[in-house]
Amino acid sequence: MQSAAPTRVARAARAAAAAAPLAASSTAGSLDLPTSSTASSGPARSGPAHSHTAGAPNKKRARQRQDKPRLEGKWLPVLQGRSPRGRGCGHFVYGTPTPSTKIAAFDLDGTVIRPLGGKAFPKSSFDWEFCGPEVVPKLRATYRQGYSLLLISNQASSVPSLASDFRKKLPFVARKIGVPLRAFACFDFDEFRKPAPGMWHAFAERFNGGASIDYSASFYVGDAAGRPADHADTDRKFALNTGLRFLTPEQFFLGHEADPDWTLWGWHPHAYDHTLPPPPQLADPAAATLGADDAPEVVLLVGPPAVGKTAYAAQLEQEGYLVLRLPRDAAPAALEPALHAALTRPPSSGAPTPRGLIIDASLPTRRARARLLAAVRASAAPVRTRCVVWTACAGGGDGAEQGVRMGSDEDTREVVELGRHNAVFRLATGAGEGQGEGAAGLTPLREFEAWARCYEVPTLAEGFTTLTPHRFSFSPSQSGGVPLSRWTQWLADAYPGKAKKTGRVALRGADLLVRPGAVARAEER
Repeated sequence: MQSAAPTRVARAARAAAAAAPLAASSTAGSLDLPTSSTASSGPARSGPAHSHTAGAPNKKRARQRQDKPRLEGKWLPVLQGRSPRGRGCGHFVYGTPTPSTKIAAFDLDGTVIRPLGGKAFPKSSFDWEFCGPEVVPKLRATYRQGYSLLLISNQASSVPSLASDFRKKLPFVARKIGVPLRAFACFDFDEFRKPAPGMWHAFAERFNGGASIDYSASFYVGDAAGRPADHADTDRKFALNTGLRFLTPEQFFLGHEADPDWTLWGWHPHAYDHTLPPPPQLADPAAATLGADDAPEVVLLVGPPAVGKTAYAAQLEQEGYLVLRLPRDAAPAALEPALHAALTRPPSSGAPTPRGLIIDASLPTRRARARLLAAVRASAAPVRTRCVVWTACAGGGDGAEQGVRMGSDEDTREVVELGRHNAVFRLATGAGEGQGEGAAGLTPLREFEAWARCYEVPTLAEGFTTLTPHRFSFSPSQSGGVPLSRWTQWLADAYPGKAKKTGRVALRGADLLVRPGAVARAEER
């Protein structure tokens, strides 16, 4: 019995000695061999190397965790837009993102994270989870392949606590992702709100270190893709506006094929033809042609906000007309002195006699126009009156070529949608600021709704000498040199509400498969 113990000890010693070289070689190999998650077709990101030896004391592992550099996240100053009272765009950075020519941009809610329990909206800053177990590994692998990660999210709400909860939540989300990234969150309805490309332009122009972006390698992932089950089409429109390749979360995270069953909803900026003429002018048969020595002409501009009335007035002002812009709540009786002074300027003043007077106002109702015409006639000698009315129909006396009758409900809707689009375009580009437009922020949605609700199409029976239909036509010279391609972006969705709820189809994904040539020509136009 006593001789057996030394024998067992000797066998154990020999076994340990034989196993030691194998253990050492396997540990060394684990430090040198790359894993599949670190394989990359592009330039690899550098990062701290970490090794863990089996059986290491707890104290040593704790010391290694303390030595590991921790990424820190912080909210940077808010990006202020052109709206003086806007809440701007939140800007968050986690770690130290390095500039890159390759950008992987992601929507956040519904793409990267979602509320717990399948809820539509989160209840607090801790009410969230990743959309799947594959999300974090895929984001980290994308970062290691040389991409800069970018999160872009709409967070505008009338509930202040939602924005506050989002600010608290995002640092936790970034920490779980665990690699450097940058995030933008639009807290208002302005030029930063998707699908308007304001957040993307801010990043590309100011926060990518001057690196030229490779659009063939960059992409944007979002769940609002216009599919039948999607709540909106905003993300797909945003990708079109920015020029980024679009992927759904199922394509990017799960490797699914592209789904052609999608629809873009709402007003279609590419379908608006700027070359079509307006319907012909209507004239009172009893009225003589206005000559150079005749009484001055008073021109009333009738149309919703942001359709080009101010630009039209500026053109006539160069031709010798005076322009009188009326406050929204101005009483016509209070305007009589100003009207009288404008229409009866004495020769002794030294100023040239004006050809006429332009009244730049909305004037949607017959009653408003009648009160103004009465004030005009009470303040001066006989004058000729012309009404310029904005319309979406074109050609023919009643717009038959376009299938829209001037003054119809459809025509009114088209002109209002055009105005909403123009309002976002002006705010996003600064076009029109030199004429006093776009600098006061986004035209409130309630102004468009009120105009459409009470609009009555003008007629000669109201006392006008002539009635001149007018169609908006984009002019780069009147837009600060901004090209037409910027105007044709999907912009009206920056307003509250979802285009899908209008039920109006702008473009179907299936059309790209059935008649790609026709769609391409429409998009180019």
